[in-house]
Amino acid sequence: MHVTIPWELVQTQVAMVLPVPGDKRSVFLVPDKPQPDGTFDVAYIGTTDTDHSGTLDDPACTSDDVEYLLRSVNAAMESSVTRDHVIGVWSGLRPLVTSDDDSDGRTADVSRRHRVDMSSSGYVRVVGGKLTTYRSMAEDTLNHVERILGKRQPCSTRKTPLVDRNPQLLDSIRSNASSGVLPLHSTLTEADVVYAVRHEAAIHLVDVLTRRSRLHLLHRDLAMECAEPVSFIMQRELGWSESTRQQELQSYTDLCHSEIDAMREGIQ
Repeated sequence: MHVTIPWELVQTQVAMVLPVPGDKRSVFLVPDKPQPDGTFDVAYIGTTDTDHSGTLDDPACTSDDVEYLLRSVNAAMESSVTRDHVIGVWSGLRPLVTSDDDSDGRTADVSRRHRVDMSSSGYVRVVGGKLTTYRSMAEDTLNHVERILGKRQPCSTRKTPLVDRNPQLLDSIRSNASSGVLPLHSTLTEADVVYAVRHEAAIHLVDVLTRRSRLHLLHRDLAMECAEPVSFIMQRELGWSESTRQQELQSYTDLCHSEIDAMREGIQ
């Protein structure tokens, strides 16, 4: 899990690795959204390593996870960050490949290395690994398939630069009066929403606010303010009925409230 806080509470110019008091782990403190004056808009803290036994569809943050991260940062930075300062959260599941030697250990001690093999039913699978090594995982998987097929053309992903959104398409959308350029937030414009729908397969309000723009992850309150205007843009682009637009708004609002409730769980 990660939490996002206002940058001015920690004011670090670089990403930091911080030891966790009383635990043999470290967490990261990373400034994000640089500003023209050399400061940053936000900083995020992560990760936690909590066993998960619930549904795989929607892993949620917990009050204990929030406390764990804030305690670590406050101890290292001599800061006083509280839950009330948290402006965004996100969480996910990390699949781990364990061995008999790991059966009684902590998940934090299990290797993050991935493994590529073939199942008994004949399909190639990649297990383990983590998000930050996804390109290496993809490369190993494709090379494995090449060997099975008897080909000798290794994957070239490590030499292929990642690119941001297509600037020509965004400029075209911005120049179209019907799509508009009205900024919904400093990091989200109407053109961004249109681009996400037309070229990034965004079909739900939560897609745009959390999985295309990341506004929800870095500043939930601002994302909530943008939710209604974004829903109108998506209604126009996707042909939603008014009831569908309202359902999308309600689903996103429910997500926000569930995160807030989870963070405050156990607070008297």
